[in-house]
Amino acid sequence: MKVFAKTGLTLAGLVGLFLAVSSCTQTDKPEVFKQYEFTQPAEKVRIHTWWHWVDGMITKEGITKDLESMKKVGIAQATILNLGFPQNASVLPSENYKIEKVKFVTDKWYEMFEWALQEAKRLGITIGVHNCDGWSESGGPWIKPEMSMKKFVYTKTIIPSGFKGKIKLDKPYNNFDFYKDVAVVAYKNSGLKKNSFQSANPEIIINNQQKIAPSTIFEAKKGDSIEFIFNADFVADKILVFQGYKVGSSGINKNTSSQYTLMSSNNGGESYKEITRFNLTCFNDTAIINFPRTKSSRFKLIISDGLSLSTWRNSKYLLSHVELLADGDHSGFAPAVPRVFEKTASGNILDVKQLDEKGIDLGGYKAIKSNEIVNLSNQMNSDGIIDIDLPDGDWTILRFGYTTTGVVNSPSTVEGEGLECDKMDTTALNVHFSNFPQKLVQHSKGLNGSTFKFLLIDSWECDFQNWTAQMPEEFEKRRGYSLIDWLPVLCGDVVGDMDLSEGFLYDFRKTIAEMIEENFYLHFSELCHRNNLEMHAEVIYGGGMYPPLDVLKANSYADLPMTEFWTLANDGVITYSPLKNNPLSSLASLSGLYNKPVLASEAFTASCRHSETPADLKLYGDRAFCSGINQMVLHSYVHQPNEQKPGLTLYAFGSHFNRNTPWWNYSRGWLDYQARIQYVLQKGIIPAEVLYFVGDQLPHDLNVELVNNLPKDIHAIPCNFDLLQNAVVKEGKISFPSGAEFSILALPNVRSINYSTLIEIDRLVRDGAVVFGEKPQYLLSLKDMTENRNGFEKLMSELWGDYKKGETGRNPHGKGLVCWGASVNDMLKELKVAPALSTTLPDSLEVLSIHKTTPEEDVFFVVNQHNQLLNFECNFAVGDKSLEIWNPMTGECKNQLVYIQSNEETTVPVRLQPNESLFFIFKKGSRKNFVTKVELDGRQIFPAQAEGVSSDVVPEIKLENGNWSLTGYVNGVYHTTTNLGERVSFDAVSPDIYNVSDFSGSVSFLSIGGDSIEPVTISNLGLLTESDVSQIKYFSGEMKYVIDFSVPSEYLDNRSSVCLDLGIFGTTGEVRLNGRFLENVWFPGVTIPVTEILTKHNRLEIVIATTNRNRLIGDLREKGHLNNIWTSYIGVRKGFNLGVSGLAGPLKLIKYSEKPCVERKSAKKERG
Repeated sequence: MKVFAKTGLTLAGLVGLFLAVSSCTQTDKPEVFKQYEFTQPAEKVRIHTWWHWVDGMITKEGITKDLESMKKVGIAQATILNLGFPQNASVLPSENYKIEKVKFVTDKWYEMFEWALQEAKRLGITIGVHNCDGWSESGGPWIKPEMSMKKFVYTKTIIPSGFKGKIKLDKPYNNFDFYKDVAVVAYKNSGLKKNSFQSANPEIIINNQQKIAPSTIFEAKKGDSIEFIFNADFVADKILVFQGYKVGSSGINKNTSSQYTLMSSNNGGESYKEITRFNLTCFNDTAIINFPRTKSSRFKLIISDGLSLSTWRNSKYLLSHVELLADGDHSGFAPAVPRVFEKTASGNILDVKQLDEKGIDLGGYKAIKSNEIVNLSNQMNSDGIIDIDLPDGDWTILRFGYTTTGVVNSPSTVEGEGLECDKMDTTALNVHFSNFPQKLVQHSKGLNGSTFKFLLIDSWECDFQNWTAQMPEEFEKRRGYSLIDWLPVLCGDVVGDMDLSEGFLYDFRKTIAEMIEENFYLHFSELCHRNNLEMHAEVIYGGGMYPPLDVLKANSYADLPMTEFWTLANDGVITYSPLKNNPLSSLASLSGLYNKPVLASEAFTASCRHSETPADLKLYGDRAFCSGINQMVLHSYVHQPNEQKPGLTLYAFGSHFNRNTPWWNYSRGWLDYQARIQYVLQKGIIPAEVLYFVGDQLPHDLNVELVNNLPKDIHAIPCNFDLLQNAVVKEGKISFPSGAEFSILALPNVRSINYSTLIEIDRLVRDGAVVFGEKPQYLLSLKDMTENRNGFEKLMSELWGDYKKGETGRNPHGKGLVCWGASVNDMLKELKVAPALSTTLPDSLEVLSIHKTTPEEDVFFVVNQHNQLLNFECNFAVGDKSLEIWNPMTGECKNQLVYIQSNEETTVPVRLQPNESLFFIFKKGSRKNFVTKVELDGRQIFPAQAEGVSSDVVPEIKLENGNWSLTGYVNGVYHTTTNLGERVSFDAVSPDIYNVSDFSGSVSFLSIGGDSIEPVTISNLGLLTESDVSQIKYFSGEMKYVIDFSVPSEYLDNRSSVCLDLGIFGTTGEVRLNGRFLENVWFPGVTIPVTEILTKHNRLEIVIATTNRNRLIGDLREKGHLNNIWTSYIGVRKGFNLGVSGLAGPLKLIKYSEKPCVERKSAKKERG
């Protein structure tokens, strides 16, 4: 154990030896898990789905059938998202798909909405609606430019020394002919000599139409041109281009490029000659391209190959500061502030860590002196003309204003498309709300708050916004100083010095963050609540692809916060790769710290391939549950207006959860499985050992190395400043009102911080907290820099003492401790913090898990993510508690009577079938009698004698009414020892297997295309894809197997339990034996109890339903096109492999024999 270098105190000695497991405080009504609620989950814990109404193809008949289908399989809630196909979508036409389109927000559309509510009420399903057409974000045709999302724009005009008189300032580039001036300021130039391009002052024309200034930021796309027209020949050998990227959802990276062609003309622009071609992979920064020295009066830059951006919107990227320069020239317009485009929330931040850089070399650039900035706003007339009378020296006049971003809601129908509302202006949101959400309330006819439950804001895909009409006033109110004198910084210049300018840029981003959080998300929530509705929202996830918000705070305003997860596929077949560690979702802290017990997820999002099966999707769902998600919202149920199959899709996206997918209609078992998991995981909190502060820098980046590098099953929960203020220290633990407790507060590995955060850290450490992190070096906010620098230095010294960068150290402060240099993992070891769950498995076969606690229970959800049987031991650090094992697949709940308890740890033998998951539920109070040792034929098999996967299976042991019994998996003599010292022996037999191979049967077919297929007589089983008959080989739909068989009389012994194993099948089904419904099946290998139903002669009826994959592939192979079926997106190719289809077996009956004990010896008798 490491020791303090100077004080000799150990870390554990200073703060106490803490347990790894956090606990909840006692409440008046402790949560209790009830077995019958688990076996038969209530509606409130069942699965939700998104319900996409696509391109106006909506019918009442389809709505009714959709909702009845949802009810049949156990869907409790559906969210209507009306949207249109994107303009460039490759949607297959259909001559037979003649549905009169229902236009968005017409009387007919609201009639459909009313019908949906009436039918949902009849069926007991709740409904929500996305707040606008499309899935992003909040807009429509009622939003005019004045109420739309806005961005600042500007032009710079160079004024030579000595100039006096009138000059017209160029109007900044704008969208929709909407522009408003904010200010005109003048400032002395940076000291760099005026370059030849500035002196020549060429006319710059975009696409032969609009004149712009060199510094103008404008949107560009493939085919656009920028023409430079000089009054005389101009000599250049390099071009400067600033290329920015603004679309937050399209995943740009350092390898993304665009291609340009530079040309010149010596005949007045009648023809052009190519000078050079070049590619740019430099984004959000200025690129310098050299080319052969060229003399011409006209140059033209053509975007010859633009970025391949999302087809969901007419995405563009941004160009500005384009200059032609000669050898020796310095740029007159390139921003001096590095990555100013990113720092002003104008677009993607490619590396959030770069926001923390300091010590930037400005070269020959000289910062603007704040006392040399002159506000000329009142001197410019409406035509942009201003009378110049400035002191000697070269000056820059900045005309600064704003325009609309031009972003529209998408992917919308033609009728629903319009500008996105201003996310920083409650008035704009009110306009939007009154034009659609409020009308939904009116048409709900009193069902708002019951059947009509909520409004949804889907994921942020509306680019960026960095201005609003009230920005100057709001900035001064929130930050305490005016931004007018700092406007040059937004345009790339440095005022005062770089640190001060960076401080202002942080204050600017923070103001944006607060205004979006409060005026959009919080206000939307308030509007919902005023109308007796909830707000559900998939807000943002942090990082540089999104606006600079406080991620946790913004999500906390939602009544149901949401995230999303995708599945991966190879040729449409879902593939899963096991994880060695599964970090918690970055939003997991909402549960324990923001009192949001349910975290929902847009679930199983995928590329449309008509191929996914519940069995394929299972492990992705289990992984999500282990990350802290506890409410699935299926992506997606697409509304099917008629019976054409496979029918409508969400263009190329989503899994196929709808009644035109054959397997869906028999998916109740899969949805029950997930509902049982949600019943358990929606209770309690996630105990975590590390509270990590996400930092003050904006945007927040929640994907930190600390989280990914923690030991398996040691978790970290993110915390923002808002939460930090509510934390207290109790007995050395950082604690919250929910009962969540943490051993360590970890700081981000950044050099900047806010003074207010430092005060909170000081408070916690003084009260006894352990804080781990490097010493911050800088203040973030300009206001802090000017007002709190001395206090900052004082607290730094008190908290970090004699800190030396690169060295390991610690500093006692008050009752607590600040540590640095070593890893968090080392600190956890010193505090004796260990995982609450460990196993004897090798790393290559590790299970996934999540731990939840309530005042009464510890619960572990454990998942075998491997396609092999695992026999191993689990160690649970839960203290002296009794154990039950609950199976979410079957709903079965059993007492576990074989385990060891020592040193607050319980060791349990575990047997997990391939891909199986189980709950281990520990309840207060220990058992009086349980088995602590198991021997088979004289050889100890529990506790195991070696780590790793064991070939030995510990039998199932029961104790009922004082009588012991055992069900074994192999023949032999078992000797067991109880905690009371009693020795109990059993003679066990292995399960007996009867292969149902001698049978007579038939298969009938119901094809998705309505094809007539004659029933087939069968005497053995096999996959349909092995058939020589093409209609069967490529079959998609439902098939019914009727199998008559007899069983030996020993299988009718009621003293044994008999289960049915169907073997391999694809994809879901319904099983009946002797006319009695057994269950819906969806996962091969799960056995079905049949003991009480089995007779000498039996009839087994099995309906098997498939995916649509094979029929699509078959049509493409044999016809080259779809035949008697239709879908808006095929998604497969003829070369794809066929999926598993039909019932392949083998059919088996498995008989388990429960044996009573043959001998009992008490501890007293043994000693005698």
